[in-house]
Amino acid sequence: MENFSALIVFAFTMACTPGPNNVIATASGVNYGYMRTIPFIMGLTIGFPVMIAMVGFGLGFIFDAYPWLHTVMKVLGIAYLLWLAYKLATASSIGSNTDDKPLTFLQAAGFQWINPKSWAAGTSTLTTFTSSEAGNFHWQVVVVASVYIAAGFVSGSIWTLIGAGISRFLKNPKTLRVFNLSMAALLIGSLVMLFL
Repeated sequence: MENFSALIVFAFTMACTPGPNNVIATASGVNYGYMRTIPFIMGLTIGFPVMIAMVGFGLGFIFDAYPWLHTVMKVLGIAYLLWLAYKLATASSIGSNTDDKPLTFLQAAGFQWINPKSWAAGTSTLTTFTSSEAGNFHWQVVVVASVYIAAGFVSGSIWTLIGAGISRFLKNPKTLRVFNLSMAALLIGSLVMLFL
């Protein structure tokens, strides 16, 4: 792949810029710490590249044939992001509720399929960094998905560690409440920005 270095820069930029995954990772880092957020990090690390690979290997044709399915997924994504924003806004205090858990591996991996930023990043990456004319299109899809494994893990870890690092400043319930409300607002804001 001749544009490999450009792909790496693009993938890490897309993965590390603010969006739903990174807002959730930061909030999870604050509320649960890095170790308890690892399943979420691994879910986005694996889930997004799997989505890219499946779209690259032909699932995109299904959405071309049934455009309503894409609309349904978009509506589900919006509803799920709003639910996550609600959960963030109503979170109580750091580690106070042992029943309260961060998103699991499967929840994070599944979320990639309804995350509007994931679709925007995935389709733009595939259309920019693959070419059917080269004769090795499927190999190019594998390379793109592999680069996103590294980008997803690094980005998820960085944002979670940022959250874990600032959690010590959020021990006061009022301060934590302001933080969680702010993160919920950012999550909704990222949703709005994706549709503008």
